[in-house]
Amino acid sequence: MRLCESSYESPRPARKHLTVAGARAPVVAMVADGGRERGLGHIHRATAIAVALATRSIATRCFAYGAAAPLERDGVRWEPFADRPGGLRCDVLVLDSYELAARDAGIETAKMIVLHDHVGPPADAALVVSAAGDPALTDERHLYGPAFACLRPAFWGLPQREPGPVRRVLVTTGGGDAAAAGELLAAAVREALHHVEVALVRGPLVNPLELEGVETLMMQESLAPELLRADLIVCAAGQTMLEAAATGAPTVAVSIVDNQRRQAERLAAAGAVRLLSAGDAAAVGAAARELAERDDERLLLSRHAQSAVDGYGALRVAAAVTRLMSSTDSMS
Repeated sequence: MRLCESSYESPRPARKHLTVAGARAPVVAMVADGGRERGLGHIHRATAIAVALATRSIATRCFAYGAAAPLERDGVRWEPFADRPGGLRCDVLVLDSYELAARDAGIETAKMIVLHDHVGPPADAALVVSAAGDPALTDERHLYGPAFACLRPAFWGLPQREPGPVRRVLVTTGGGDAAAAGELLAAAVREALHHVEVALVRGPLVNPLELEGVETLMMQESLAPELLRADLIVCAAGQTMLEAAATGAPTVAVSIVDNQRRQAERLAAAGAVRLLSAGDAAAVGAAARELAERDDERLLLSRHAQSAVDGYGALRVAAAVTRLMSSTDSMS
């Protein structure tokens, strides 16, 4: 298995790190879930951290657990992760997986950083990052709340949105198998809103399906242009929901899998999204119609969304990782 370094070009001058003569640079590895069943949300938020670390002249080696082939996002190349003799050895491991345990996978590391929004993180994690966590519990070892939502550079510091009339609705439910739910939701929105454009994003891991009156879009490397173009968004409550919040788009979020619910409830409690069940497509359509008719409600959602998720979470995490690395002795 080939190790690869992130190659993102920093938008501002990178910091120069002083090193002791003869000392090697610390090895930072990233392992994230990816593939047909897992979607691309984990890869995208881990990519955001890799890019943020690159602005600090810290290179990463990136592996996608469950991926059948390499993929690249924002100049960061992800190789499929597979067990190999000797496992993976690094000074710092950034792990974004609900299925993979570092020790079971033969990964040897001095310090582990875990992105976790679902169940309890491993006790030996040196740092836990959770957009779904309670911000009041943030400390040196826990980065909790939407302020630490790790989004790719296209979502860093977007200008405040001024919501206008609803002329276009974007429906997207992810890049994995769960994206099949998008068909039902898009049909419900089309039924509820006859006078607007409805577009459905089809992920790269599912077969496209034509729906009458619904524009079909194949998912690109980034959804940022489509999220910014849409006046209203209906999406799964995963990474795309956080991206939509950063754009200030009024959003109806649906929790499709269990690991999305906590962060969706966190944003809903902040008034940043309207949260509904994916199993009730008619209710989702009704919510879309109500928001299309309520300028004041869309404005509130937009303001609360960009207040909760400003897009800079990955840079905050990178700063914490840098502090952690400064206290990490190189592995012999």
